[in-house]
Amino acid sequence: MKHSTNLNYCQKIFSFFKQNMLLLFFGLIMLASDQLTKYFIKRSALTTTGHLIDITYTTNTGTLFSLFSGTYLINIVFIVLSIFAIMFLTYLLRLKESHLTNFSYILLISGILGNFIDRLLYGSVIDWINIHFWPIFNLADLFLFIGIFLSILFLIKNNSG
Repeated sequence: MKHSTNLNYCQKIFSFFKQNMLLLFFGLIMLASDQLTKYFIKRSALTTTGHLIDITYTTNTGTLFSLFSGTYLINIVFIVLSIFAIMFLTYLLRLKESHLTNFSYILLISGILGNFIDRLLYGSVIDWINIHFWPIFNLADLFLFIGIFLSILFLIKNNSG
């Protein structure tokens, strides 16, 4: 009986990946683009100035757009919160919402994972996109921002009609 339950569970996982392959592939592309840009910025120490968008290498222990920067303890809290957020968003993906809603979840997961990897590897998040009137950020922050924005729009749309 237990073998049958394990097989059923594996079939559900395979089915989930099959149904969401394009979204998951897009999420991996976003995560890879975030990590590769951070890797090259960190290794090259490239900095530009005088443009609308400049490259400025910096690190932070805070969240999106350097909010709540602080001590090592805060970094650990964000690592734990990231794990729970990824688990919750993965659960939401399994609910088979609309493709656009699932896309917002993939954006959020990619952004969380991008900064989560930085925290584990470096103890802080690598930021590099500098638009001067906004805190310096990275692609993971951008994915988080867009994912949050889309999720709020979908929530308002679903609750208004």
